[in-house]
Amino acid sequence: MPEVKRPSTTVPLYQGEDYRRIEELRADLMEAASSAVVGPRLLSDTEPQGADELRALAEAHDAFVREAEERAAKVVVEALPRRRWRALEDAHPPRMVSKKVTDPDGTERTVEVPHEDDDKGFNFKTMADDLVPASLPLINPETGEVQFASEQERDTFLDNLSDPHFSAIYDAAIRLNTEAGGVPKAAASSLVDRIIAATLTSREDSD
Repeated sequence: MPEVKRPSTTVPLYQGEDYRRIEELRADLMEAASSAVVGPRLLSDTEPQGADELRALAEAHDAFVREAEERAAKVVVEALPRRRWRALEDAHPPRMVSKKVTDPDGTERTVEVPHEDDDKGFNFKTMADDLVPASLPLINPETGEVQFASEQERDTFLDNLSDPHFSAIYDAAIRLNTEAGGVPKAAASSLVDRIIAATLTSREDSD
């Protein structure tokens, strides 16, 4: 029978001061990106004003993230077998909320729709405590080495995590189980390139 490995990814859990610094660098980048998008541009500009600053901030962010990853604790997260994933979805159905809609004839009525946080088809709030431990294999599927000696050791590890660290694992587990491409590598430099390209496209469309 063919052997097919389920998708997996390594999640870095940044140390406290490193996590704080990454958040600061990201905030600086987002502020500069906002200014570049909305700021004035001359018709002769080939790039939005502030593009050089954006690139410098992105490079500083990415360089620090690479450095911080060397100090980070790391865990391997693995996608679940499909039947186990479906069982978790069934156990955590999305929350339904009431929403008023207007029909083409002007009639207003109330319908039940999934909560905005549950757009992937499950209850985002309650799924975490079941999905995260299930997605942390005791044996690292990438190396064959022991990741956790027992389920109790894994659960103790999770109980001691901060909420941002737990959320990082949860986010990776969701992506592995719902997106065909798995977990993309996030680089601020590539984000900046997309922002600049989108800004130029927007200017061309308005000419």
